[in-house]
Amino acid sequence: MKILKAKSLRFSFFVPVFICFVSFPVFTQNSPGNSYPGQVSKAVSEAVSAIFENKTREAVTSSFNSRLSSLRNLEDKRQLLFLFADYEERSGFFESAAGHYVKAAGISPENFNLYLDGARCYMYINDREKASDLVQKTLLGCFEPDVLCRARFYSACIQLAEGDTEGAFSLLRTYTSNSAFKPFYPQMLFILWYAADDSNAKNRLLSEYSDSMEASLVRGEAALSPQAFWYFMPAGERRMASRIQESSAAGSSYAGISSTGDSNIGSGSSPSRETGGKGQSVTTSASSTSDPVAKGLWQQTGFFKSRVNAEAMAEELSKAGFRVFIRQEKRESGTTYFSVLIPEDESGSTAMQLKDKGFESYLVID
Repeated sequence: MKILKAKSLRFSFFVPVFICFVSFPVFTQNSPGNSYPGQVSKAVSEAVSAIFENKTREAVTSSFNSRLSSLRNLEDKRQLLFLFADYEERSGFFESAAGHYVKAAGISPENFNLYLDGARCYMYINDREKASDLVQKTLLGCFEPDVLCRARFYSACIQLAEGDTEGAFSLLRTYTSNSAFKPFYPQMLFILWYAADDSNAKNRLLSEYSDSMEASLVRGEAALSPQAFWYFMPAGERRMASRIQESSAAGSSYAGISSTGDSNIGSGSSPSRETGGKGQSVTTSASSTSDPVAKGLWQQTGFFKSRVNAEAMAEELSKAGFRVFIRQEKRESGTTYFSVLIPEDESGSTAMQLKDKGFESYLVID
């Protein structure tokens, strides 16, 4: 994989897809606390430069661990943890990034903004329990008004993701009339438009924050980064594909993405068969070491509690010409989830092919 150089860490906000067409996760934009407060020390700067001279993620991680253990100053450790977490987040390794943000936050004196950075990453993989724990920790222990506003905003988003739409929408509308939450207005207005079809929020976003990336999303000039958060976030009918509406009505649930657990992915040298919708089978094969299946690169299009719903999506994808795999995964809670996966192609264009056929996806790596 391509490794970001240290000097790029704070400027890699957007991932170009086409000219004037970008994809990004809303929560990493315009948020206080989303950059390291203060000057990075010389020792940390040198450590970062050395870490990112490596060419693979494994080497980068190994170098990071070595450099971190060699630092004696606690603030230097916090800085390096933050910068590495930032790199991991922008590279899509959200669970690992969250862990490093939390470690950085816990160094005395505690930094509650960094706890919320960790919560943001957990939200992206729909680990609502861990995200909520960090938000509550901040609400109970922090006395900084701007940080508390951010925590309340995240709490409302978690509430929305858990299905309390009426309560969450009420909170977000209240917050958008409170000047203390002004740094988060574009994000809140966008969510109210996206999840509640709130035309007033849309008009206000376009008129008052026309230069924001959120407004670009509403105008169709940008696309949401297809992270897990947008799978479990309720969406207004005009933006919700009919297949997702039907699955939701049937009791499906989107949840976090993990490359661990019981795997039922078709791979190897012989064809693998997964049961498709209506009792049919979705047949797939992987026959060479150059096949992306063997490399563990996938585009995830859905994550369900119901296998029936997973099979229904798999059937639609199969009809659209995609190779489809369903992975069964049992969590520690005892709940079984079903991931609907498409192997990434050699050119890395699978996500756009899916989008062209009306499917949102999220890159996962085994």
